Amino acid sequence: MSPVYYIYDENGILIDRRMNPYSAREGQEPRKDHGNPQLIIDLLPECKVFIARRMGDVSKRALMTNMGVTPIITQEEDPDSALRAFLGAKDDA
Repeated sequence: MSPVYYIYDENGILIDRRMNPYSAREGQEPRKDHGNPQLIIDLLPECKVFIARRMGDVSKRALMTNMGVTPIITQEEDPDSALRAFLGAKDDA
């Protein structure tokens, strides 16, 4: 549902900002297919980790088991903070 996706490389460098053609525009209802994880794969085929504020359990499971993408749910408010939290947790592992 996000209007734009921020794509970073594995070092945390922003490489692209991709508009989401499936998101609801201001004042509009979300599309009925917004919960389809295949739309994420089609829009972001190079991404193997997807960090989001919210995601349905069915979509999370489908991304992990069928599509080889690791979904990460964050409470961070913005993409840069979410990325820093993810990279910090990855360094601790």
